[in-house]
Amino acid sequence: MFGLLPRAYQLGAAIAVVGSLGCGDFDFSTGPAEPVRQVRLRLVADLSGTEVQTLVAQVTAADIDGRLLFETEVDRGKIALTLNVPVGSRRKITLLGLDGEGTETHRGAATVNVRESGGPVVSITLAPLPGDQPIQAMIGSLIVTVDPSRGVLLS
Repeated sequence: MFGLLPRAYQLGAAIAVVGSLGCGDFDFSTGPAEPVRQVRLRLVADLSGTEVQTLVAQVTAADIDGRLLFETEVDRGKIALTLNVPVGSRRKITLLGLDGEGTETHRGAATVNVRESGGPVVSITLAPLPGDQPIQAMIGSLIVTVDPSRGVLLS
C-alpha cells in the first residue's frame, strides 16, 4: 500500500502538468501561431534648443496587446531610435518629449500602415506644451537625418 502512494503523487503531478498545457496559447488543432512579422523603423530628431532630455515612442493598434514602448536619452541635442513595429495597418505612433524631471513637454502622433517592405517616411511634429518650441521628428525604413543647418539627408 505504501509503495503505491508515491506513484499516486507522481501521477497527480503528471496530470497537473499535462492539464496546464491546455491553458496556453497553443491550439492543438492548428499548430503553433505564426511568428509576428516586424519591421525596423528608424526615428531621428534634432532636439537642440528644447528642454527635452528623453524621447518616448509608444506604438498602439487594435491587434497589439497594450502598447509597445521605446525610449532614448538625448545625446548632444539629437536622438536616434530604432522601433521594432509589427506589420499591419493603423499603427498609431505617439512621441512624448520629457524634460530632466520626467515631465512631458512635447507631444505628437501619426497613424501609419506598416508593410513588410518597410514603413513610409513620416514626419511628426511634437507640439510644445506651454513655453517651448515645436520639434520635427522623422520615422522611416531609411535613415533620415534632420539637421536645421543642412536640411534633410537620406542615407
